[in-house]
Amino acid sequence: MADFTIWQATSFASKSDVYNTVGCFTRAIKNIVTALFAINELYTIGDKRAIEILEQSKNKPINLAEKIDSILCADKNMLTDGVVRLKELFDETVELAPGRYQPYYKLYRGFDTLLNM
Repeated sequence: MADFTIWQATSFASKSDVYNTVGCFTRAIKNIVTALFAINELYTIGDKRAIEILEQSKNKPINLAEKIDSILCADKNMLTDGVVRLKELFDETVELAPGRYQPYYKLYRGFDTLLNM
């Protein structure tokens, strides 16, 4: 689901649509956090300490909390950069589970073109 949401965020960001882009950021990060809990074979009851718990886990992207904070601190003029950082975080998460993630769609054909609109 994060993959599809990031793809949607690309289109929203290219239109400077803050509301929908930031909504996509939040949704995709929630999906990534859930995947990271699964990769680490952890279970969380809620979101309050999720990032703190993941920071202590073995399998996580480097500087996870900082990356999430930088994505969620959106600036209308930097939405496209946020999408790029989110896609990088997604890719890092996929690399932590080699062979387990199989994309359903090929969504990123033209990704660079959309970001340069």
